[in-house]
Amino acid sequence: MQISIKRLRAMTGIAVVAAAAASGFFMQRSASAPQSWPAMDGAVALAVPGAASQATVLTQMENAGAAVAAPLVQSPAAPVLPRIPDEPMVTRAVSRPMPLLSATAPILPDAPSAPQSEVMLLAATQPASVPLPDMRESEPSIAPSATDQTCEMGFTSVAARGAMVELTLEAPCLAGQEVEFAHAGMRFSAHLDRNGMVELVVPALQENAVFDAILPDGQRVSTEILMLTMSDYQRTALTWRGQAGFGLYALEDNATYGSAGMVSAEQPYGPDRAISGEGGFLTMLGDSADGLHAVIYSWPVRLGDFGPPPEISIEAEVLAQNCDREIKASVMRVEPGKGIEKQPLSMVVPGCDAVGSYLVLKNLPQAVRIATN
Repeated sequence: MQISIKRLRAMTGIAVVAAAAASGFFMQRSASAPQSWPAMDGAVALAVPGAASQATVLTQMENAGAAVAAPLVQSPAAPVLPRIPDEPMVTRAVSRPMPLLSATAPILPDAPSAPQSEVMLLAATQPASVPLPDMRESEPSIAPSATDQTCEMGFTSVAARGAMVELTLEAPCLAGQEVEFAHAGMRFSAHLDRNGMVELVVPALQENAVFDAILPDGQRVSTEILMLTMSDYQRTALTWRGQAGFGLYALEDNATYGSAGMVSAEQPYGPDRAISGEGGFLTMLGDSADGLHAVIYSWPVRLGDFGPPPEISIEAEVLAQNCDREIKASVMRVEPGKGIEKQPLSMVVPGCDAVGSYLVLKNLPQAVRIATN
């Protein structure tokens, strides 16, 4: 049978009160009729038969967590003091009043039977192996599953100076991965940073500019923007894949190679140069050696009223990665009122003994000649 901890403590307190009362009664009796009482191995003998063993059981139940059984009163055997005639013995009348047992208090059995003792010992030792339940209310915690997490993506486009478009792709679940971008037939690739974000500034090739982001799993997300300033520029774009060694540059206002009028990867300038009417600028896209690359030259069409058009050339550097094989690219030309003109381009790269030299294709889109510098 289960006995609660509070009830056990109450029964233990009752046993202590009874032991103290009995001790006072025996001291009074010793004054009138002295007799010898045997020592009880350091414990006070109770008048109720079997009470000492019962108190020991209750004490074991009280201290069940430590699994220690101790007598009810832990004190050494008190020696019998000789009676001093000049001082009266302590009697019940002058002693501190002892509280009486409550009428409703449970009566301890005279001699508990063996089966009952086994039940009480079982109840006393049970909390040591089975802890009491925590009655405080708590909300269950559920760990999120990795399969329950969804990838929240955002792809936006904002118009910028020079008929440029600022693209922002956010995909936290794709942090560090490579994403391909496509616009009007031009393609390039870029990596998301460790936060799953990439920001790009891309020239618009159409007034109704649609940009697609192609994710590693083939999923495609798009953003669209109206770019009316696109008609202010003439653009030439070159796209390719891998380490083909391609490059694009422009010589403005009859400039020579390497002069201030040359717009190239080493001297790309920016949209502010075009807005101020000084000349064009170059945009390079693609951050992966084996991925898709694009380079775009933008030139303000109004500058054609004040001087000759720029001479645009494509070059291919002979590298260890492309020597003695064919390389391919795609050339796009955008002029206001004429739409987009696109044509494939292929070159056969000389042998690897020519590493470090350049193949140059001049006066695009017409292929005038290929020269080795």
